[in-house]
Order: sequence, then structure tokens, then C-alpha cells
Amino acid sequence: MDNKLKTVLLLSMMAGLAACESSDDNSTITSNDYITAVQESESVEEETATDTDESGTDDSVNEDSTATSLLLNGDFESWTDGVPDYWTTIEEGITVVQSADVFNTGENSAEVTVTTATQGDTDFRQSFDVEAGVTYTVTTWIYHTEGMVSARLYVDGYQNYSDADLVYQWQEMTYSYTADEDKNIEVGLRFYDQTGFDEEEIVYVDSFSFITESADETTEEVTDETSTEEVVEETTEETTTEEYISDDSESTLLLNGDFESWTDATPDNWTTIDTGIVVSQNTSTYYEGTSSAQVSVNTGTQGSTDFRQSIDVVAGSTYTFTTWIYHTDGFVKARLFLGDYATYSDNAILNEWQEVTATYEASETTSIEVGMRFYDQTGFTDSEIVYIDGLSVTTDSSTDTSVYYASTEGLSGLELKTALYNIIKDHTTKTYSNIWDFMGTNSLDSYYENDGTILDMYSENVSTSDSYNYTPITDQCGNYIGEGSCYNREHSFPKSWFDEDYPMYTDIHHIFATDGYVNGQRSSYPFGIVGTTSYVSDNGSKVGSASSDLGYSGTVFEPIDEFKGDFARAYFYMATRYEDIISTWEVNSDNAAAVLDSSSDYVYEEWVITLLKQWNESDPVSQKELDRNEAAYEFQGNRNPFIDHPEYVSEIWAD
Repeated sequence: MDNKLKTVLLLSMMAGLAACESSDDNSTITSNDYITAVQESESVEEETATDTDESGTDDSVNEDSTATSLLLNGDFESWTDGVPDYWTTIEEGITVVQSADVFNTGENSAEVTVTTATQGDTDFRQSFDVEAGVTYTVTTWIYHTEGMVSARLYVDGYQNYSDADLVYQWQEMTYSYTADEDKNIEVGLRFYDQTGFDEEEIVYVDSFSFITESADETTEEVTDETSTEEVVEETTEETTTEEYISDDSESTLLLNGDFESWTDATPDNWTTIDTGIVVSQNTSTYYEGTSSAQVSVNTGTQGSTDFRQSIDVVAGSTYTFTTWIYHTDGFVKARLFLGDYATYSDNAILNEWQEVTATYEASETTSIEVGMRFYDQTGFTDSEIVYIDGLSVTTDSSTDTSVYYASTEGLSGLELKTALYNIIKDHTTKTYSNIWDFMGTNSLDSYYENDGTILDMYSENVSTSDSYNYTPITDQCGNYIGEGSCYNREHSFPKSWFDEDYPMYTDIHHIFATDGYVNGQRSSYPFGIVGTTSYVSDNGSKVGSASSDLGYSGTVFEPIDEFKGDFARAYFYMATRYEDIISTWEVNSDNAAAVLDSSSDYVYEEWVITLLKQWNESDPVSQKELDRNEAAYEFQGNRNPFIDHPEYVSEIWAD
């Protein structure tokens, strides 16, 4: 790359260009009629897609963190076999390859060669779900070479055009989008030929992001469950994959504590960067990975030097905050903040990394801020650089369950059940996209093949090797045409039974990672013993008419023996956690009516209680369940009592 081009790139990255205004104009780049027809056609396709859990569609909105891009690989740093990871639509009229010569950020961009004037063949997109009422900002950077092709943003429809006349420089395109309903949308680009197009032109694309500042978790509601078997598109959301692909029980709660993920020169997930500091990416001085955060402290006013993000903590748990600090001049101290101000760094240790730690014991289940503040010392001259890297907050997830269940001592029957309800109610309601995050860390196979892939109870082969495996995050549904296509989030207690309401909709104690296709076959049928089989999954899970001695004559789904107790204990949890409202759910569907008895005490029909008690006894609590229960407690602040104390089942639902 010549020096002139480097200068242009640097200036464009530092200054940025004015955001392009939103436009509904279907300008006549080729033909108004053609563009309108394409839009109408795609609109019809979108309307026919039904987002359902039991049909294998499992919708996601990654709105767990502030201003984090939902797009995966928008910086085009990740490629497999010459194809950019996560970009699911690359039409035949374009060729997309990795470019290490022309880029806006990072080390690569997407070099798009447009080889046709047929715009219907030039789309480049990925998709994910959005929440009604939430506003999203789409940003991408475009670099034109000849100026005979325009790039047009696609955000649930065709939006802004790039300026094709701006050649050999990066230009920023932006668009603000407010979702009118919970739905799946596509985001990306389409390339339009201009006068003089000679059937081939290169356009570079980089730094593509789709962010939202915040979302009201209580309003998120994404349908994911019907009895149909449609193939529906669902996508992954943008999170830093490294934060979740781990089976370590002490994985960090902080996002981007290694400072490897940046958007528009800002470290992702760090929501508080006060005016007295400037934080930039440094690739020369780092403790781990390939970069650190270079913090320039420009003031002696400590109230303006905070650098933080927030995490959720659970009452009774102890958290350890660890970071690595690198001082240059020694006239600034870094002070850790973990719910409150804590340990200082040693500013006398210069030009080397030092570890600084602090601990915190949560007295209540809440959100706290974590980060640091910078304090000037004698000799400070209004400017000094401090490097930080390797920030993490971990907990050993240890819980004294005797204290947790103290109020149940001496109780049995329905009194015990109500006491448990009072313990586990009022848990932290999560967003639906948070479920992806949980699964990426806590639904991994560390028990059978022990390979760190997704553990799916609908298709896991427990005695032989699995015929297919799912990589966390990467293989989230997605389109499927059969088993092995993708995994999704299965409400084992179908959401149609509780009318799609919160907090049940995101209660992790009954939501499990499952193969999309098998999930679709399960539909919203009750669990049961199959008599006549109509479908069998790869691991032996069945759908079919109920066994004649079950006490129910409809269609049921039967998981394999290894996991029957898991599902039974999830159902006893639901009966207990929602005893205040579950009596009203029977009318929500025929399958709900077959299982629920319209009461708030024993909750289930007699045949269901008999079945679940048998499963609870025949498939005892496993280490997998114990580990998941701890993780769920950390995740949303309550436990499944029937995993900690499976004997509670017979004490409440006595013969």
C-alpha cells in the first residue's frame, strides 16, 4: 500500500465521514420497477417465515451488552476456506475474498468483486432477530476503486447508497433502524451498477456493525415455538466468541477484558469511559492476545477517570477481579472498582506488567460495575499512559445450599412446595439472547465425548460417538433440512403452554440446547412413553402415539433414558417456581390441557405426575445437572431445588 493511500485511510478512520441520511427512495439506478418487485418479493418471503421453537426456529437478539455489534465477523478477520465466516448470503453475482492490502480497521477487509449488472444476484448479508421498539444503528465502511458501482445498505429493506464518486478512500455508511415488531431481519449490502460499469469492479467492505444502545429486557418476546415443521432462518448474534467458547467453570464474567474487540476505535462492551481518559487499542504493549487498552490519563480530577462495565452478581457468591497493569512514568495509580473502590496498583513498578486483584462478596443479587479509576500522584503533569490487559472477574460458584433452603426445614407436602416457591421466585429475568450466551459456556459436552461441543439431550449419543457435533456460537440455528444442521434453544416446557410470557420465556432451568430438526419433531407434544413410533432421532429420542398404559392417548415425545430425569426435574421446578400463576395455563393449548390440571398445588394431571416421578427415580441427578444448576444460579439468581434435593419430589407429590 502506498503512503498516500495509508494517509487517506488514517484520516478517514480518525475523522469519520458524516452519516448518510436514511432514504426511502428507490432511485432508478437500473430500474424502479425491478427494485420494487425485488422488495415486494422479499417482503412476501419474510412474512411467510414463522419463528417457532418446536419447528426448529430459535430466535435470538444479542442485547446483553451496551453498544455491542450484533453482526459476527463484521471486521472480516475470520475466514474459512476463503469464505468470510458468518456471512450466510453471498450471491453468485459477486465474489468475496480476503484482502490484507486495503482495510479500514484490523488487518483485513472483504474484497467484493461485482461481476454482474443483475442486482438480484449481488446481495451480501447475514441475519438475526430484532426487538420491537428498539433502535439499531448500522455502520459500514466502503472503499470504491473505479466508481461504476454503488453499494446499498440492506436493513430489513433497501436503504442508503454509497457515493460511488468517492474513489480510493474509505467512506462511512450509516442507517438508523427501529424495529416495529419482534422478528428476524437481514442486514448487509447489495451492489448496483452505474453508467460505465464494464461487468467487473472491486469494492472493499470493512468495519460492518449493527448495534443498539440498550433494550428493555421486559419487553423482549420472540416467538420460537409451533407444531409446524417449517425451515426458518435464524442467525447468530455478535458477541465476542472467545468470551463464551469455554467449559471452564470459572470463565470470566467480563466481556472483552482482553481488549481484542474494538469498534470505531472504542473497546467493545466497556460502557463507561470518562472524559478525563482516552482509551485506544495498542498492539505493541500487551500482556496476552494481540492487543491491550492504552489509557491516556489527561486530568488529575479522579471523578473523570473511570473506566467500567457492569456484570450481574448473585447473593452469597464471592467474585475475584484480576487485571494486569503496565505503568510508564509512575505518576498515576490505577484503582480497581468492584462494586466499590478497592485495591491500588503499585505505580513504582515501571515498564513491566503487574497483577492487581480484588475480591467482592455479593450481599444481594444485583448488577454491579467493574473497572478502575486512575489517580494522579506527585509529579503528574496532566498526561500519562497506562496499559491494561487481561481483565477478568471469576467466581467459584460455591453455594451453601443448607443456608439457601433453611426455611424449608421440617416441612413437607404443599407447605414445602410453597416454601420453595418463596425461595426461588423473583429471579433475574434475562433476555432471550442471553440464553445463547449461557449455552455457549454451560451447555458443553464435558461428560460423554468431553470434546467441548454442544451437549444436546435430544440427539446426544451417550455410549457411542456422536454422528455430528455443534460448535458453540458458530452452529446456532440457522436454516436446517435435517438432523445435524444447527442447534437452538428448546423450551422443554413449551412456551405456548404459558402463552409466551416472561419470565418463563427466558427461565434457563427449562431451556436446553437441542438439535433444530429434532426440536421441530418434538413440537409442543407432552413428554411420555411412545407406543407406536412415527419418528426416531439419531440418539433414539422418539415421537409417536402414547403407550397404552400411560394414561394418555395422544402424541408424545420420549427422550432417551439418560436424560429423562433431567426433564422431569425441570417440570417439577416449573410447577414450583410458577405456582402463583400456573393454574391459568391449562387453557392455552390442547397439549397444555393434557398435562396441566388447572390447579396451583399439584399442577399436573395424575398420569404426568406418575411419569415424572418414575423418571426422577430411574435417572438420578448427574454431575452434568449439578454443574448446570450452579451455572443457572449464577446466571439468573435461583436454583432448581429438585436437582439439589431430588427427594423433595416424593415429599411434595406423595403417593
